This record gives sequence, structure tokens and C-alpha cells, in this order.
Amino acid sequence: MIRQEESSQASATREPVTPMTQLLDERQAAALLHVSVKAVQGWRSRGGGPRFVKVGRCVRYRPEDLQAFVLAALRTSTSDPGATPPTQPRIRVESLLEKTGRGLGHGGSVSAPPGKPR
Repeated sequence: MIRQEESSQASATREPVTPMTQLLDERQAAALLHVSVKAVQGWRSRGGGPRFVKVGRCVRYRPEDLQAFVLAALRTSTSDPGATPPTQPRIRVESLLEKTGRGLGHGGSVSAPPGKPR
């Protein structure tokens, strides 16, 4: 049997142990957030959406993670940027564009290859 002090030390380093909560599928999560299933799928593949659980091949959402997602999206005005997301390294495409004969035009748009109208 685990002594009380050992179990309290172990729980201090891990997430708190809670009883199993109801897991929602993406359709239920989308309905709860009042968005489309495609929006939830897009957030999951691109990042930036609510945390999710993978049970085998099944994707599930915990209600507390959906609530945390909504609370993190709270703003006080339309100009409020909210919490700054962690920066991810950007993919450098200049060398790839040069190899294909393309380049970055003014304003960051990709120009058409020579001899092809845009």
C-alpha cells in the first residue's frame, strides 16, 4: 500500500487525478462550441484549438478542456489580442522559390514563373 506522503509527492508532479469524465466526440464538441465540425477538425490539424484526447484512432474532447479553450478566447474589446500564442519557427521558402524560378513579389505574394501569366 502507498503511504500518504508518497502519494502526495507523486500527485504534486503530475496532473491531479480526477474521476473519469465524459468524453465528447468532435460532433458534440462542435455543437457545444457552436461551430462546425470542419472548424474543430481544422483547429486540431493546424493547432490552436482545444486540447483533445486520442483513444486509439478516436478523437475525444474533455468538457473541461473545451471550457478552458473558451476562457482563453475571452477578450475585452475587438482590439484585445488576448494571450500571445507561442511562436513557431517559420518555414524558409526563398530557396525553394528560387529553384522553381519564382520569387516573392511586393506584399508577400508569390509571383508567377517567367512566361506564365498570373
